[in-house]
Amino acid sequence: MLFKAAKGGGSWVGITLKDSKGSQPSGAWISNASVDVNLTHCQAEFFQCVFADNDTGINAGKFGAASKPTSDDCVIAFNRKNGLSLSGSSAVLRRFTITQNGGWGIFGIVLVQTARKTRDVILGSTSG
Repeated sequence: MLFKAAKGGGSWVGITLKDSKGSQPSGAWISNASVDVNLTHCQAEFFQCVFADNDTGINAGKFGAASKPTSDDCVIAFNRKNGLSLSGSSAVLRRFTITQNGGWGIFGIVLVQTARKTRDVILGSTSG
């Protein structure tokens, strides 16, 4: 499923999920948005998604709201600002690629852990 602004159509906000548990977007390709995905108090699981060519990739925990996205087999690339922004949130990343974003690949991390059995990368941030 491809979500993309029309050429010359101006900026759009990609997907916004708020107060959601169990959302599971799969196979989405989101581009040309001001923000690919905005998450507030949300525990979404993204599977085989591409977040590319946006201003910002995934914005988790906007204004310090606790979110915990899981990204499995996803790509976050070529965004003009940060690839993944965490603010008062955490994230779990599995088999992922974050590359060539204009700002930080991942912004707002204060804690990184690796789960030995699953090899998940678990990221944490402070509220902001």
